[in-house]
Amino acid sequence: MKRILLAFLLAFSASAQVVPRPAPNVEAFGAQRGEVVVMAFMVTTCTHCQAVSRELETLYAEMKGRGLRVIGCVFDEGADPLAFSRKQQLSYPVMSVPRTTVEQFMGIAPGSRIGTPQLAFVDRRGMIRAQSAVAGSPLLQSPEVLRSLITALLKGSQ
Repeated sequence: MKRILLAFLLAFSASAQVVPRPAPNVEAFGAQRGEVVVMAFMVTTCTHCQAVSRELETLYAEMKGRGLRVIGCVFDEGADPLAFSRKQQLSYPVMSVPRTTVEQFMGIAPGSRIGTPQLAFVDRRGMIRAQSAVAGSPLLQSPEVLRSLITALLKGSQ
C-alpha cells in the first residue's frame, strides 16, 4: 500500500517538474547528504502553510533522530521568519528567501502563480522524489500522506 501511495505521489507531483531529479544545493540550506529533507516554502499569512508547518513540526520531533531534516522557507515580502517560527512553535529552522529561490528550487517558471505551501521531498542521495504542483497540492498537506511519504523516504523506498 505504501509503495502504491508513493508511486501515486510521485506521478502527482510531476505536474510541477519532473521527478526524480537532483535537488538544487540543499546544503546551502544547512542540510547534509544522507538526510531526508523536506523543504517547505510558505507564506506566513497562509492558513494552509501554518497548518502544514505545525504538522511538519510533529513529524520532525518524532523522526529527526532517524535522519529527517525539515527546512522552512518563508517568501512573502517583509516576512519575519523568527516571528512565524515562534507563533507556530517550530523547532526546525525557518528562514526568509526571495521568491526566485522558490521558483528555482521547485522548477517553477518565473512569474507563475504559486499555490502555497510548496513542498519538496529530498531523499538521502539528494534527489527530489516528490513535490507540490505549481498550483499547490492539497493531498501533500494531509498528515497521513506526509507521514507515509517521509517514512518511505527514511526507509529508503523510492
